Amino acid sequence: MPFVLIMLTPLGHEADFPDPVKLVEAYGCAGRYVTGPADPAELRSAAEWARKEAVSTRRPVLLEVRSP
Repeated sequence: MPFVLIMLTPLGHEADFPDPVKLVEAYGCAGRYVTGPADPAELRSAAEWARKEAVSTRRPVLLEVRSP
């Protein structure tokens, strides 16, 4: 089922949890990091990529936005 999940992670808390992008990739899905404070154009570009990736692969896609 194609959909995009956007996950917000505070900077400095990455070590508290398993790497979510690597985890979704292990299950055959795609993921991408966006570091912040994100430039709106960068976030828009990542969201467009995620939407296209979800539609073309017919699988979920994760965008992890890391910001302060």
